[in-house]
Amino acid sequence: MKRGAAAFLAVAMTLGSAAVAAGGEQVARYRGMGDAIRLFDQFDNDGYSLAVSAGTAGSVELSVRVSDSPLASRAPFPTGLPRDRALPHAPERDAFAEKRANCVGLSELAVDLLRRAGIRARTVQGVLKSDPGTPGYDGRIGGAYHRWIEVHYPDRGFAFSDPSASVNGVDARYLPFSRRAYAKPKDLRLTAVSFAGTLGYGTLPSGLVSLRRRATTR
Repeated sequence: MKRGAAAFLAVAMTLGSAAVAAGGEQVARYRGMGDAIRLFDQFDNDGYSLAVSAGTAGSVELSVRVSDSPLASRAPFPTGLPRDRALPHAPERDAFAEKRANCVGLSELAVDLLRRAGIRARTVQGVLKSDPGTPGYDGRIGGAYHRWIEVHYPDRGFAFSDPSASVNGVDARYLPFSRRAYAKPKDLRLTAVSFAGTLGYGTLPSGLVSLRRRATTR
């Protein structure tokens, strides 16, 4: 899915506004096979938890729990951190950026823009479970290899966002790798075991796109 990166940055810079009521939860279980299953490990951030345990016949069980409880951060945005000097010089990005890209390009650009604004952020690789026919669908994993981001709140730690879909959280279809994969795994197989619950994310129009938004409290 293709979105505008500058639109996401505008949303991220106003993360604390317009809080809405929430209180739902999603839980899901997946079964994985293959050597590449080692890319998964315990993964926790604000509102999201992935637990990994041994299954039967050499399989691995992945248990996901996602809460839409409001992100209770009082940190201001921007955070006041100095510009990340490790980033390459790019005046056009510092001023403004408008780009359309796939999940990789969009996530990398969103992180670049956030870091230039003094906000800690990093990309995340993993799997997004989806239906056949969706872009990038791979039947062996029942979804697509995907990239999204984590944004750091000084008083809460990291929280997921997906520049192509959501702000402050994701749902239980997202399975992050614990470390970077430099090539697409060839032997990973994932099947869904169970999926239950709903999340009360609001909808946030942003320019020509609409993002799902986990509530915040201030």
